[in-house]
Amino acid sequence: MESRISKEIIGSNIKTLAKYYGFNISDIEKEANVSTGYLSRITCNRNSQSSPLIDLLLVASQIFHVSIDSLVSLDFKKLANPEKMRLQCFLEALLTLTNRDQIKWERCSGREICTEEYASGFFCKYDKDICFYIFEFDFEDEDFPGYTLFISNKDSSPSQVAKYNLPGPASYETLRQIFESAASSTEFVTISDDADAAIRKFMFDNRLIHTEAYEQNKYKSLHDYLLMHKEDDLVLTFSQIEDILGFPLPPSARKHRTFWENDKQSHNQSSTWMSAGFKVVDANANTIEERVHFQRINKS
Repeated sequence: MESRISKEIIGSNIKTLAKYYGFNISDIEKEANVSTGYLSRITCNRNSQSSPLIDLLLVASQIFHVSIDSLVSLDFKKLANPEKMRLQCFLEALLTLTNRDQIKWERCSGREICTEEYASGFFCKYDKDICFYIFEFDFEDEDFPGYTLFISNKDSSPSQVAKYNLPGPASYETLRQIFESAASSTEFVTISDDADAAIRKFMFDNRLIHTEAYEQNKYKSLHDYLLMHKEDDLVLTFSQIEDILGFPLPPSARKHRTFWENDKQSHNQSSTWMSAGFKVVDANANTIEERVHFQRINKS
């Protein structure tokens, strides 16, 4: 049994997830009560002890909302595509919370949602705005069923986030486990604005934040404030923003309108509001009047 477990993969997975979520490795090692540098040693295959490895797996599973099976069997470093990494981490959290009975699923007949033939389906009303739907296909000419996941956010129509027809991608097995807990070669991954906002809220609610600039930059409190805002429009004065941040805005915020441009490539601070699902409108007038008008990106 021990020979089937790759400590290098486990160490690499924990390091990859820690980097993705912005955790310090030393904090994880301390929580697991293992010595400093333990992760590096097992990643380089220079440690033969197995008992601390179990503690580390349990702690990592709790922190990242990832199953122990995934920590042992998957290779998260291979999920280089940011969309696939975000999807996998979201599915892992969804599975974990389902198995902890923190998310309740109900059987559904969603012919108006999934137009393809499916064997059965379930839905979960996460909150008043967000619903998750998962369906199992039943292909007569295939040995394995396929799975698809839909997400609806607010008043938007449910959008298909992932579809896996055959085993192969890492998310196929996770989708299968979600489906079974709720009761390919051909691959489909796309995340619409509405579904993306729903995923971000779900991950934020469960203390899991994606590793984008806002997680480690000084504007995180503004990001969190916007993320929790329910309305589509919000106007804040510079003074109100400074109260939220806990420090004064830089002089460029008052002198240069470009500070408030919605351009994550050129301005790191713009990821603060854009990653929370908002954009700045009327930027020219806003800077002069020392106010900022935020508007939800997917506002109809």
